[in-house]
Amino acid sequence: MNGLATCRLPTGSYGAEWIQLIQRQLSSVHSDILVVPRELPFDFQRQILQAPVSEQRTRVACSAALTTALDCLHRMQIDLPELSEDIAQNVRLFGQLFEQEHVELRLELTDQQSCPKFHCDNVYIRMLTTYAGPCTQYIDRDHPETIHQAPLNAQVFLKGHQHPTYQDHMLHRSPAMLPGQKRLCLILNRDRWLAR
Repeated sequence: MNGLATCRLPTGSYGAEWIQLIQRQLSSVHSDILVVPRELPFDFQRQILQAPVSEQRTRVACSAALTTALDCLHRMQIDLPELSEDIAQNVRLFGQLFEQEHVELRLELTDQQSCPKFHCDNVYIRMLTTYAGPCTQYIDRDHPETIHQAPLNAQVFLKGHQHPTYQDHMLHRSPAMLPGQKRLCLILNRDRWLAR
């Protein structure tokens, strides 16, 4: 499929090897979307379904990622320390990957399809991780009839129009929601991306 790359790393492998592999994949003109499947040793579905629909947006220092993640989840009435730790790890990795001391974080618990149309964002790059509910969908422009869906907990890197190697092959959207479903999604952007 044009514009899609996937790569697997051993569980817990998030050091220099992870950084180099992701950087190499994202520098390629052949990957508008990079999907990194992960398996987490815990399941958040039941606890998340009990929480009310809400959203947290903040600019977070990578050095204070865990404190911020705990605070965001507390405000959302979600008490899951393991989830806080994974969110913080994703923030630190994203910051290291793009040499950012601060990252813009959005944590969204929704029961609606927020972006029903396939599109590309006007950003440099964005990372999504869905922890509960249906996951991000994407298509190849050459085969729009085939809809693909990222795995739960995967790190999904979406190049935007501002990325120098974006080739306009792949488009993405948020998934449709069934009655009673909720989706918890982490969205990370480079610092002050709106000002770019």
